[in-house]
Amino acid sequence: MQDDNEFPVELPIEVPEDPLRTSPPEPIGKIRINNHYYDMLEIIFLSQGLVGHGSICYLARKDKEEFVIKDHWVLGGEKEAMNEINMMKKMSGVCGVPTLIKHCLKGTSWTHVHLVLKPCTRPLHKFCSKLELLSSICNIIKIQKEVVEECKVLYHDCSLNNAIIEDDG
Repeated sequence: MQDDNEFPVELPIEVPEDPLRTSPPEPIGKIRINNHYYDMLEIIFLSQGLVGHGSICYLARKDKEEFVIKDHWVLGGEKEAMNEINMMKKMSGVCGVPTLIKHCLKGTSWTHVHLVLKPCTRPLHKFCSKLELLSSICNIIKIQKEVVEECKVLYHDCSLNNAIIEDDG
């Protein structure tokens, strides 16, 4: 007969730490978008190469609230730069699609674009388990399907570089 105080399975002693629930990092710089200043906490994504849009995404904080800021260049003026912004607005409310909080455009033949987005997320390459990676990929497929069917938007820039993991809670 087994003793009630004896537990037959040994549980792991360490509970994995949630990377988004750690103490906030110290700022690495500041970025101004319109008349608002954000503390840049870390670089989430940085495009590489000689050709491209010079995209960089930051985890940022303003007034104790965290955001993702996408900073990039668009070939063309305001009309071309507004394509992504209008698409984000059209997809607003779709579960899993970041919400556009504000934007800033500057330029003429090349337009410098800042997008402030919520919620804060992690890049796909920072998955914590195989299950989280596979679940995230399945969610991305479901989101793409919903965006096409419900919002009539075909997002053409799908890549591992802009796929994200949104944590529950």
